[in-house]
Amino acid sequence: MGYVTAGVILFCGYLRLSSTYAENSDMADILLMGWDIVHGNVLLHGWHMSDVSFYPTELAQYALLESVLGLHMSTAHVAAAMTYTLVVLLVVLLARGTASGPEALARTLIAGGIMVAPQLSAGVYAVDLAVGHIGTSVPLLLAWLLIDREGRRWWVPALTAVILAWVLVADPIVEITGIAPLALMAGLRFGWQLVRHRRLDASAAALAGAALAAYALAWGTQALLRALGGYVVSPLPVRWRTFAELPAAAPALWRVLD
Repeated sequence: MGYVTAGVILFCGYLRLSSTYAENSDMADILLMGWDIVHGNVLLHGWHMSDVSFYPTELAQYALLESVLGLHMSTAHVAAAMTYTLVVLLVVLLARGTASGPEALARTLIAGGIMVAPQLSAGVYAVDLAVGHIGTSVPLLLAWLLIDREGRRWWVPALTAVILAWVLVADPIVEITGIAPLALMAGLRFGWQLVRHRRLDASAAALAGAALAAYALAWGTQALLRALGGYVVSPLPVRWRTFAELPAAAPALWRVLD
């Protein structure tokens, strides 16, 4: 009940906060795509998108909300408030872990304090209005919660692979925020056990395999969507071709790392 109450209060606050930022063409785009899904164009045939589709994640959310609330700019504010409320609650759940008492309270205050109030103007647009990577973090947080709470159960790697593949189809940033970190850390953990000749933890190897399986699943799903005549995504422009061009690309590389 505490989380439900907090969710309602946060949603109302973020809905009001979202409305302080003016509507724009990005919102109109996502609303129109969601509306097209509601009216039968499920694969968005004929739509040409940027390098990120948000198709199985936030686009599905917008379509569901529009089926109830209709095609209005205010629907985008509702979706934004819903997304950020989920992000904050999931971050707190993940930070608390299985702790209780003062430790749980401290973890809640730290994680919640960081997330609860985005700065006005640009901050509101980035995390409480725009369809973007903040929405991608919702299924990612669900995957980390699953691993954190049920990591040693046999079915967790398979479900993790499905979640990561689902969100990777929507947003390629998951390659560096989800799949690569999981493969690296789970692989290092399993490798360390091999080196130290300790009792091997099969769950670590399985999670590393799940990360690779997620990439393969996402690739196959995207190929199927293209074959069925679905939406078209613009590829990222990669201009670096030779080592001689690397110095000129250094500022861009630094921005990526930043």
